[in-house]
Amino acid sequence: MMLKSFLRSLRSCRPSLLALSLGLPLLAGCDQKDSPPPPDPSGVTRLEVSCGGRGFLGYHLWGEPGVRVMRWWGRSWVYDPGFVGEAWGGGPGCMSAPERGAVEVYLKRARDGRWVRGWVEAGLVEGAGGSPEFRVLGELKTQAVEEADLPFEHVPDPRAAGGSYLKDRSLPPAPIWLPRAFCLQPGVGWPWGVEPGNQSPYYPPVAPEAPPALYYGYEGDVGDPAFIEYTNGKYSAARAHADSVAGFFAVAPADGPLRVVIYASWRAEWHPLYGRWVRIYPKEPIALRLEGGRLVCEGYRPADWVVEPMPEGFNFPGFLPEENDFDDFNTPYELPAELDPYAGR
Repeated sequence: MMLKSFLRSLRSCRPSLLALSLGLPLLAGCDQKDSPPPPDPSGVTRLEVSCGGRGFLGYHLWGEPGVRVMRWWGRSWVYDPGFVGEAWGGGPGCMSAPERGAVEVYLKRARDGRWVRGWVEAGLVEGAGGSPEFRVLGELKTQAVEEADLPFEHVPDPRAAGGSYLKDRSLPPAPIWLPRAFCLQPGVGWPWGVEPGNQSPYYPPVAPEAPPALYYGYEGDVGDPAFIEYTNGKYSAARAHADSVAGFFAVAPADGPLRVVIYASWRAEWHPLYGRWVRIYPKEPIALRLEGGRLVCEGYRPADWVVEPMPEGFNFPGFLPEENDFDDFNTPYELPAELDPYAGR
């Protein structure tokens, strides 16, 4: 019995640096204190994410009561100060998803005021026939988080007395979710049953009744963004207050190569990047060709797109900052050469 007691004391004791430096026996300077318990990562018990039938993401969450923050792909989306243990809701469109990213919930437990993070990895990948397919790519993981390490902060909203909003500490590169494109093969139906919009009278990308076609889309992020798109040098789409707008387009093989140029700006006055513009385009025109009955697309993947901040003070021609909208009579229908990254190629 005495031997067992001695061995237990060895496991629980930590010799001091002074005792070790003086060459004292192992137990000299032992403080007999247990190590502090590891951080408690519990609180988020289950998180399910999916892509719905109309092309929008959704979630179902279970966990302890407290304050919760939902985040999609590194952007804060929902703040709920009264989480009661179960919640479900929507997120951005499925076309906002990267090839692999995190869907996260940050939970401040009501029982002790400590923060925990729960997340699953998911992404939009190419499925059968090139069609976009949303996949959950891992199991739920959890970890304890110190408040100083949170990727967001809760700050006063200048738009409303007493209001507040979530400000991400890491700002996004663009005011729209970066475009996703998919090379749809013959016989594949339109993703989620949503036919592309293609309504521009200036350059209508002609969508066939069924693929093959390059199917692409993008969505506005938070910050009331405005954007304008030019396809092969011609105006094809424009939106203001686009955080709730999703656009899908399809391009037949005969319309390639495809030169897409998008200008976008944050228009919410509370946003740290208010008034700044960025330019988004593929490094090289997207190539489309048919080979043996199959559509071959090149230059359309996420890594092929460029995001360029425009100089401070830049404003897109025809955009009215005071009205946060485009002037139909003064917005160019052909992209000026000085604004076209493909000019001269």
